[in-house]
Amino acid sequence: MRKKSSLNIPNMLSIFRLCMIPVFVMAYFGAGEDGPRYHALIIYIIAQGTDVIDGYLARKLDQITRLGRVLDPLADKLMSFTVLICLVIVHPYLWWAAAVVFLKESLMGIGALVQYKRITEVPPSNRFGKLAIVYFYCLYIVTMLYHDMPPVALHIIVGVGVVLTLTAFATYVAAFVKQSRKPSGKEGS
Repeated sequence: MRKKSSLNIPNMLSIFRLCMIPVFVMAYFGAGEDGPRYHALIIYIIAQGTDVIDGYLARKLDQITRLGRVLDPLADKLMSFTVLICLVIVHPYLWWAAAVVFLKESLMGIGALVQYKRITEVPPSNRFGKLAIVYFYCLYIVTMLYHDMPPVALHIIVGVGVVLTLTAFATYVAAFVKQSRKPSGKEGS
């Protein structure tokens, strides 16, 4: 059986997405305080497009690798958290959302590192996780277009996203516990 190369097109797209993070930040704050962040929005849409493409190519070309299973979600999480931090810098009263998401993502990252060494099968994302991701994609797009949204509205739409994220986290914890109880399979592969 031929070993899959870690440096394949899907993984290069994930690396590209990681490189887009500082470009996004420069574009986001290049718009200043007043006005929609069109350039940042375009960069964000391109980055999210690479996420869809890399997942499709990895499956279609049978190029799913252990590195890709780490790089892809890492790029997704870092981009999402970066957008959230940018949002909080412009709207400091949303600090609580960034704190909750940061804690959740930190715990997920620790769990992913444990899983990476212990088991060969990574649990797939679930419907709550996918719903939270899509919700935050839409939330970020709306906030880049409508920068002057009233604080109450921002609290509500961000709060819904945080609830979805915490629901997804609870389901991931349950899947992690279930997976951890299974025999570990091939150690160190």
